[in-house]
Amino acid sequence: MKPFTILLLSLISMGTFAQPKHFRVMYNDDPSTTLCVGFSQDLISLENGTSFQLLYADQDFGNDASLYEAANDPIDITREVTLFMGQSHYFFDLKNLQPKTAYYFIIAYTNLAGQTNYTERYWTKTSSNDPKDPVSIVAGGDSRLNIDEGPIATLESITIRQESNKMVAKLRPDVVAFGGDYTFANTFVEWIQWFTDWELTYTEDGKITPIVAAIGNHEHAPFGCPDCGNQVVYNLFNTPHPDNYYALNFSGNLLRLYTLNTEMAIEGEQTD
Repeated sequence: MKPFTILLLSLISMGTFAQPKHFRVMYNDDPSTTLCVGFSQDLISLENGTSFQLLYADQDFGNDASLYEAANDPIDITREVTLFMGQSHYFFDLKNLQPKTAYYFIIAYTNLAGQTNYTERYWTKTSSNDPKDPVSIVAGGDSRLNIDEGPIATLESITIRQESNKMVAKLRPDVVAFGGDYTFANTFVEWIQWFTDWELTYTEDGKITPIVAAIGNHEHAPFGCPDCGNQVVYNLFNTPHPDNYYALNFSGNLLRLYTLNTEMAIEGEQTD
């Protein structure tokens, strides 16, 4: 228990200066006209936001909040998931967007002291709705740590995940289709590290590639969150259905992408 206690105290210490982090963008509805922007905060601190608004535009105004506010009405939080997997998670739904368009955004957050601060500027892009337009996809999954294969394999799996995320930033695809098995044991420590590594997918100019999140058998792992099952992916990626079954069209009717869900943990029925 001593190593775990030290790690937990370390996470609490990190949360002392917490603020919005671990940004991700999800395609959860029509990818050509909607986007979902999410982020997380660590444990309670004076720097944490208590209220949030997303400011956005189809032009890059850097960190000038007034220009974003003049371009579009600020978006309020659509969904909030508090104290889940060691963090709290917040989501904004952007609707009625233009297809094949870059959108730039910052988040305004007010802390406990009443001070309003702003995050860095990020951007993302809606999908095309024209079947003549190609769509580029990075597809895969199983980014979990190979804990069951020993410490060397565990360290190697961390490197593989981080280098794979860097390739996303280099390739700049339209979407990442993630097939599940994000972590080994579904613990909050693993998830915080997963989202930290996901930041390696950001490009140098601040582009965040949208993700389509599916669920794997390790999300049903009976360890850190024995009752999570489907809930973990639904709460962390705000998927459109709590059972994580959904489908999306890209480039009009060029491609239809489905997520599937066996609803099995690796122990028990699947192993049998």
